[in-house]
Amino acid sequence: MIILYHCYGGTHSSIIACWMHLNRLPMDSIPDRKTIENLPLFDQLTSQDHGRIIKIGTDELGNTICSLGLKNQKNMIIPALKDLYYEIYKSTDGFLDVDTSQAVNITMKIGGFISRSLKLTALGRPIVVSGSIKAYKNIAQIVANTKKQEQEASKQTVT
Repeated sequence: MIILYHCYGGTHSSIIACWMHLNRLPMDSIPDRKTIENLPLFDQLTSQDHGRIIKIGTDELGNTICSLGLKNQKNMIIPALKDLYYEIYKSTDGFLDVDTSQAVNITMKIGGFISRSLKLTALGRPIVVSGSIKAYKNIAQIVANTKKQEQEASKQTVT
């Protein structure tokens, strides 16, 4: 199975979700600022990375965990990916797209814009980290729901 976490830039909420999914971040407590700042790929991707699927790792069930920045193209890119997956595997059962943008708050948006778009990382990164800490429980809920779906799909494959 491919689990694709996606958001606008693919470098904040979706990266946090990927690392949570891979059990590299806790889901039951909020990590400190340094832990979030030092996550691989957090607040590091650029506009040239939009539209690129970035493999973050493989989870305990053997599923591929990826991140994707879509900008405002979710309604075009996700159906295209599902169609491609279907053409290859004759089913979309092994493809799970997870939109993490619903967890993004205004602080994350402002910090992300300053850091990534304006390239003022020293100013924007602390703001986006602060917003990420505020959004952390919401991101954790998205990941928990995704893991539940993943486990249900895994059970159906076994039976």
